[in-house]
Amino acid sequence: MPPATPPADGPVVAATRAELEQLPDDLQNSAIAAGALVMAQILDSPDGSYTSKSMCFEKLHKAMDRLRELAPPKEKPKDGIDELKAARARRRAGSAAT
Repeated sequence: MPPATPPADGPVVAATRAELEQLPDDLQNSAIAAGALVMAQILDSPDGSYTSKSMCFEKLHKAMDRLRELAPPKEKPKDGIDELKAARARRRAGSAAT
């Protein structure tokens, strides 16, 4: 008997994987991430009641929120205002030294 072929990712699993790929490797491979994928698989499954799926969605949402909380903050790109503030701080530091 040939091995069973794993089912293709449904839309919720695909979206969850895409979000997980944005996280650092240690978070992608964490138990929280694994649990999020299980919840996503349950949501994609045609089996189960709407009540159980709503509970799975809540758990998936909380798991993804927790993973984003644990992720290091992304550095925002510097813009012209940031450069002006830095230049102003350098001028003030230079005038305070004299």
